[in-house]
Amino acid sequence: MIQTHPLNETSCRLLSLLSPDELHFLQSTATHIRIPAQTTLIEEGVDNRFLFFIHSGSLHVQKQHHQQTFDIGAVTPGQILGEASVLYHATTGASVISLEACELYQVEIQHIQEIIQDNARFNHAIHQIAEQRSAASTLAVNPVFGTLPQIVRETILYNTEFTDIQAGETIIQEGSNDTDFVFIILSGTAEASIQHPSQPEEKVTFATLGPG
Repeated sequence: MIQTHPLNETSCRLLSLLSPDELHFLQSTATHIRIPAQTTLIEEGVDNRFLFFIHSGSLHVQKQHHQQTFDIGAVTPGQILGEASVLYHATTGASVISLEACELYQVEIQHIQEIIQDNARFNHAIHQIAEQRSAASTLAVNPVFGTLPQIVRETILYNTEFTDIQAGETIIQEGSNDTDFVFIILSGTAEASIQHPSQPEEKVTFATLGPG
C-alpha cells in the first residue's frame, strides 16, 4: 500500500495550491517535530529560520506591547506559522506557545522561498495570511479594539479590506462627509493635519499616527 505523506493538501488546504512536484519537494524538505504543552515554539523579536505547519494540537499567540502582554489568538491544525519571516526576512512579531502536546512540520525558509518565486497563487495566499496576522496583532494592542472579545475582533477582521497607500496620498480629506470606512494602520506612519484658520493655503499638523 502506498503511504501518503501526512503533510498534504488534506491536512493543510494551503498546499492544494502547489503542483505535485512542488508538494513532493516540500515534503522531502520537511522535518517532523513534537513539542510538549507549554513550550515556546517561537519567541518574539528573534530570527526565525522555518515555516511551521501545524499537524496536531493547538498553540497560543501573544505579543508584548508597551510592557504589557496581549493575547492575539490561537493557531490550530492545518494552519502555518512563521510566514512573516519567509516574506519579509523580519524578526518574529509575536511569541507562540503550545497549549497542549503538538506535532508540526518545519521547512527551512529558503525552500519555501524557492516555491513562492515560481508559484504566484501560493505566494499570494501566504501574503494574505501575513496581512491577516498583522491586522490581528494590531487590533489586539489597539486601546479601543483591544478591549473587545477575541470573537468580535475576528468578526472585524473577516470584514476587513486590506489596501496599500502610497506616500503623500490623502486617506481622509478634511471636510468630506463621504468616508465609509474606519482605517487601521498596520505599518508606516500617517500625518494628521487641519487647514490653517487664517492661511487656507497652509496646514497645521497636530499628530503623527503609527501602527495600531
